Amino acid sequence: MQKSTILETLKSLPNDFNLDELIERLLVLDKIEHGLFEAEKGDLMNHSEVKKLISEWKK
Repeated sequence: MQKSTILETLKSLPNDFNLDELIERLLVLDKIEHGLFEAEKGDLMNHSEVKKLISEWKK
């Protein structure tokens, strides 16, 4: 994550905010960035693979 992303996120919050909210937003943004990086590498699952994985979890 880049410092600019953190600063933009901080600026988007009101003057009074809950620290947990900031941390949660940053974690979500980090996971999105990670997912986009994985997608660029081609490390993806297609729909049928996901359905198979979920059906195995239900067992």
